[in-house]
Amino acid sequence: MKKIKSISFILITWITTFSFGTLVIGLNWTDKRNRVFKFCELYWAKTIIYFSGINLNIHGKENIKNKRYIFCSNHKSALDIPIALSIINKPVVFLAKKQLFKIPIFSLILKSSGMIEVDRENKNKAKKSVNKAINKIKFSNNSLLVYPEGTRSYKEKIKPFKKGCFIIAVESGLPILPITIKGADKVLNKTTLLINPKHEVDIYFHKEIDTVTYNLENKDELLEKVRDQITSKL
Repeated sequence: MKKIKSISFILITWITTFSFGTLVIGLNWTDKRNRVFKFCELYWAKTIIYFSGINLNIHGKENIKNKRYIFCSNHKSALDIPIALSIINKPVVFLAKKQLFKIPIFSLILKSSGMIEVDRENKNKAKKSVNKAINKIKFSNNSLLVYPEGTRSYKEKIKPFKKGCFIIAVESGLPILPITIKGADKVLNKTTLLINPKHEVDIYFHKEIDTVTYNLENKDELLEKVRDQITSKL
């Protein structure tokens, strides 16, 4: 039964992704205010969460104001992205590993959506990705969703944070809104494609952290402050 549910969920996820993705590709050139992108992103996420069977408990949604943010979240499940996007209700781009940009059609969806390619294996290219993210965030109406751990954690409570998103925050001047997601790995973890529905998942939106008093010299202090907030609910 679990395998049947998992296969059904995977099929629904792909159908939903390519359906909304095709809409983004087709209307991208007319979508100057990102209204289509915002709609597609929101309902793509809501559809996936609905069929995942998650019981989602939302805390601190009132902390999301009518402004742009850099959302920083812990990362233990592939469901973390749709969980966050189903609630944020803003046009959000994120840093995506280069391997995803090699998947036919899916790469076109990512590019049309404004996602930023990251090469984690090459430090020079990774720096270029950070600079590209800074420019893209500065001159758009998008927020940015980042997972500072760089990849999903499994046995660890939380992995060490990489510094890229904090450089982006300092250089762009956008506030950081930390997010804690707890329990998503019980539904779908890093080691399997089998889904375990009907689990409770909690998502916490912490109070925003102003970045204007930070610079490249003291960005580690910002990193620790964000990390402390995220881990406070794990």
